[in-house]
Amino acid sequence: CDWAFFLEEGLVKISFCAEDLTERVIGFFIPGMPFAQSGVKFDRLNSDLDYEAFTDCTVYKIDIEVFFKELAKNRRLSREFL
Repeated sequence: CDWAFFLEEGLVKISFCAEDLTERVIGFFIPGMPFAQSGVKFDRLNSDLDYEAFTDCTVYKIDIEVFFKELAKNRRLSREFL
């Protein structure tokens, strides 16, 4: 994915499908959280995770390279993201 995202409002559910075909919920992104496709920071993309708007959401996107440059400059953002 060429984008990172910032959740301004709403809830985003993160889950995956287990071997027994049941949904396993990992957690939720809450307002104020930055996020991107799992593994993008480490060049090991994980497409097994599902991201679903659990409520109505307002989400902003930013080019992933611009986001990584900001992560390098902003320690608080980097901790939040990782």
